Amino acid sequence: MDSLATKVEVGFTEVKGEIKRLDERVGHVEKRIDDTKSSLEKRIDNTNQRIDDTKSSLEKQIESTNSRLNSITIGFFGIVGILVTGILTVLGKLVFFPNPLS
Repeated sequence: MDSLATKVEVGFTEVKGEIKRLDERVGHVEKRIDDTKSSLEKRIDNTNQRIDDTKSSLEKQIESTNSRLNSITIGFFGIVGILVTGILTVLGKLVFFPNPLS
């Protein structure tokens, strides 16, 4: 009986040692997972910041292009308006005030 108790006690100690080593390994794995998770979160935050910066830069460029396009459109319509006014003036003069010499 004494021999059996010693074997059980030694076996329990060995198992306890294995559990301790497994627990240490699990602890190292959990630490690596936490480190990886935190580095991924930092990279995601960095990527989100870069996306926001790019988005604001694109919005500024679109606003600038839109402003220039509006200026060009107003200028074009101004020139066309002046030409149409001149043509209508000439046509109106010819229609309503014909030259009596011709």
